Amino acid sequence: MVNLYNPIVSDTELAAAPIPTDNDVTILSQALGIALKVGVSLPAAVEIIAEITPNAHLRHYLGQAKEAAQQDQGISDTFTNSQYIFAMPVFLSALVLGEGIDRLSETCLLFAEGKGIRQYALADQVGCDETTIVFSAHMALQLNQGNAVLHALRTAPDRLPFKAAIIDNVERGCFLWEALRHHSKIFGPLYIEMIRTLEADRQNQKAKLAEAFTLLTNS
Repeated sequence: MVNLYNPIVSDTELAAAPIPTDNDVTILSQALGIALKVGVSLPAAVEIIAEITPNAHLRHYLGQAKEAAQQDQGISDTFTNSQYIFAMPVFLSALVLGEGIDRLSETCLLFAEGKGIRQYALADQVGCDETTIVFSAHMALQLNQGNAVLHALRTAPDRLPFKAAIIDNVERGCFLWEALRHHSKIFGPLYIEMIRTLEADRQNQKAKLAEAFTLLTNS
């Protein structure tokens, strides 16, 4: 797992932190939904989102949720106990329902869609700015057409500043996620973890990567 940030929140930081907004929680929900949909484990997804979430209150409760997930427990109780902060019963209901029917990724994404989240809102959590969305859209198109990852990279737009370096690393035998990791200022840790998870599935790698890049393009 890519580990770039420290999720520990001090009491002083927590006391001074602003209350999470509806948009903060909605972005969290969409990031969690996308990560789970492409196959990132719940503990890994919660841990990475906790590490890169700027709001101290959310980071604090995500840290507790990570501990619950690592023990194969649901994470909804963590957020239910903090309703006085979030005051978002619909989000809590999405977590409870998703855990109850084993479709947490779907309920999180439905919640985010219902809140009308805007494109690029996941920039901090996933690493999807305009440049990475162009890259994701190109990769989705090429892989959905049945082309290999290396072909997709070679035909990517030349204006992408990382194109040559990523091609060089993949040609040398690196996984795509390893090549992307060298550009962590562009590709966020959750983005990289999603690609790493899917590349581990050699049997369905191309189809799952195509689905992931499509999701990242439309997020």
